[in-house]
Amino acid sequence: MDIWQTARAEEENTQDGWLGRSLDVRAEQLYGRTPALGVGAERLPLALLSRKLATPVIESLGSYNVGVGPGQFADLRRTSMAAMAPNNMGADDLSFLRRTASSAYATAERLKKVASEYKPSADYPQGHFAQSLKLIAQMITADLGTEIFYVSQGGYDTHSQQQNVHAALLGELSDALTAFLKDLSGHKLDDRVL
Repeated sequence: MDIWQTARAEEENTQDGWLGRSLDVRAEQLYGRTPALGVGAERLPLALLSRKLATPVIESLGSYNVGVGPGQFADLRRTSMAAMAPNNMGADDLSFLRRTASSAYATAERLKKVASEYKPSADYPQGHFAQSLKLIAQMITADLGTEIFYVSQGGYDTHSQQQNVHAALLGELSDALTAFLKDLSGHKLDDRVL
């Protein structure tokens, strides 16, 4: 998996992934945006690990927030956003942290709006993978400027009764992708997705 996700067969280097390196090439143009998202996972996939950009991981729209909500935290949120203003951005580590936090706040706000307004154009099957694709369709519809969405379907590492398990997994994959493409087509976005 390390070789696959880093695209480096000759060395054990897990400091960045192949998709993360592709983003690093354009890092300065991507600051302040969310160019990539890990979706439906608890942690960042190695493939998205970048040396210059922070990539958020979203398990669900409802669970993605920055942890500074209304009420007693409103002042902290205002102060934090002011400290992360564009004129406070440089090339040092603190500026990287400010860009990361600013992007997280902005993305969380936009995703709240996406969650409340989205109407799917297809019925998605139950299951983690299908629901992750539904979440991606929501974000594509919202046009957040994200270029790469990373989602995976686990369960293929089998050691017994592989034929039945494999057939079920491929059926789940097919049903989820069919709903995803139908949903994107219904929103007239299917030609924007590879």
